Amino acid sequence: MRNLLSTISHKLTILGFFLLPWQTIWIYKQVVVNDHVWQYATLGFYLSELVLWVALMLWMIVSWKHKKISFRNINQIGPIFFAAMILLTLKASGDISITIQGLTWAVLSWWVALVIIHAKERNTYLTSFAISLIVAAILGFIQFIEQSVNASALLGIAAQVPETLGVPVVVAEGQRLLRTFGSFPHPNIFGGYMVLGIILSLRFIQSQKKMWFGRTLFVASLVGLLISFSRSAWLAAFFLLVYHIFISKRWKKTQHMSSIAVAIIAIFVLTYHPYILNRIQPSNHIEEQSISQRAAGYEDAKKLSMISPAFGVGFHNYTQALQENNSNLKGYELQPVHNVPLLIVVEWGILGLLALLLALWYLIKSSPHKKNLLVSLFILLPILMLDHYVYTLYAGIMLIGLIVALNVHLQGEQKNSSHH
Repeated sequence: MRNLLSTISHKLTILGFFLLPWQTIWIYKQVVVNDHVWQYATLGFYLSELVLWVALMLWMIVSWKHKKISFRNINQIGPIFFAAMILLTLKASGDISITIQGLTWAVLSWWVALVIIHAKERNTYLTSFAISLIVAAILGFIQFIEQSVNASALLGIAAQVPETLGVPVVVAEGQRLLRTFGSFPHPNIFGGYMVLGIILSLRFIQSQKKMWFGRTLFVASLVGLLISFSRSAWLAAFFLLVYHIFISKRWKKTQHMSSIAVAIIAIFVLTYHPYILNRIQPSNHIEEQSISQRAAGYEDAKKLSMISPAFGVGFHNYTQALQENNSNLKGYELQPVHNVPLLIVVEWGILGLLALLLALWYLIKSSPHKKNLLVSLFILLPILMLDHYVYTLYAGIMLIGLIVALNVHLQGEQKNSSHH
C-alpha cells in the first residue's frame, strides 16, 4: 500500500507541475457588481491546485505512517507562523472565504518550494513544468503573430483582440499591438513566468545533462518575456542578469547563450522599437491612463489603510474594503493597488506587518540559504513594487514559491559541483 500511495503521489506531482502554467478552474462562486464580474471576489479550484493537494495529502499519509514528518527535518515553523498571522487577520476580514482561499494557495506554494528543494524526484517535476512552460510560450508566440487570443473555457483563457477597449495593448503610430497572454490571465503574469523559465533554463544548461532542452527553454522564455511587454517582468529579468553576471559564479557555464540572447533582443528592438519606447517612456493616452490609474490606486490604499490601522481589513480583502468604500465602482474597477508592500499595510495592519517582518527575519536568520532568499527578493523586487499578482492571484503566489525554490536549489547544485 505504501508503494502504491507513493507512486500515485509521485505521478500526481508530475501532473500538477505540468498544469501549473494553465489556468483551468472550477468556479463555484462568482460575484457581479454593477453588471461586471468582480474577479477578486471569485472563489474556485484550479486543476493544478486540486491535483497538487491530492498529491500532498497522499505524501503526508505515507510520511506520517513511517514517521518522516518532523519539525527537525524541514523548516515548518515558517508556514505555521504564516498561518497564525493569517488567522490574526480573520478578525478583520470582510470575507473570510477569500482569506482562507489565499491561505491555501500560500501553503501549497510553500509545499511546492519544499518539493523542489528536497525531493529526490525534483528533476522529473521540473522537466514536466519546463515542458509546459515551453508550450505556453509557443502559444503566446502564436497569439502575438495572430494578434488575437482564442477563448478556451477548458484552459481558462478568455478571448482577446487589440480593438477591444481595456485589453492590454501597446500603442505606437496609431497602431494597437496586443500584448501576449500565453496561458495566463494577463501579460504581466505571463512575463513573470517567462522570467522563471529563464532561471530554470540556466539550471538545465548549467547541469549539462539536458543542454539542448535548456537552450530551447531559454529561447522560448526570452521571446515570451519580450512579447509580453511587461515592464515589471523586464526589470526582474534585468535584475536577474545583473546578479548572474556580477555576483553569481555560474556565468561562465552559461555565457555561450549570450550571443543568442543578444541576437533575439536585437531583432525584437529593431522590429518593435516604437512600441518599446512608448512602453518605457509613456507618451500616449493608454500609457498615461495606466499611470494615472496606478496613482489613483495609491490614493485609495492610503484611505483604506485608515479603516483598521492595527489589524488591517483582512488578507485578500483589499477589494472588499474598496467596494464598501465606493459602491459605485464596477466589478472590473475593483482592483488591488499595484504595490505589494502597500497591500500588506492595508490588509494586515501594523500588527500584521510587524508579524510578517518578524517571520521573514526568522526565516532568513535560521535558513542555511540566506543569500538565495535575498537573491530571490532582489529578482522579485520590481514585480513586488509595480504589480500585485504575486500576492493576490493563484498563479502569482505559486510563482514566488517556484522562484525562491529554484534559487535555493541552484545554489545547492553549484556547491555540490564545486566539491567535485
